[in-house]
Amino acid sequence: MQLSLKQNRVALGASARRTAVAVRTPVRLCKWDRVENKTGVLLYSFGALTAVWLASTIVSAVNTLPLVPKLFELVGLTYTSWFAYRYLLFQETRDELVRDVEELKQKITGGNLK
Repeated sequence: MQLSLKQNRVALGASARRTAVAVRTPVRLCKWDRVENKTGVLLYSFGALTAVWLASTIVSAVNTLPLVPKLFELVGLTYTSWFAYRYLLFQETRDELVRDVEELKQKITGGNLK
């Protein structure tokens, strides 16, 4: 019996008869294998999960206070209304928003992302 791996394909051969079976390697597994600093990635992931848990706990505690949830809803509704009026209502301000987002993407990525 012969077993050979080539480009994510496994070929099993028994005497003169060959059968090719396609094996799909999960993309996540391939990407994880290419990560050089696995410890750092795991630590950052754990830290991010801890921060989300802590933020959830704080928001739940604040949510139990009287009038605070309604105040947060009012602030959120007001900001959403202002944002829609400022950036989404007119064509020239939508274009300005797109330019600002593109500029921010270039600052973050160094201009390598298209």
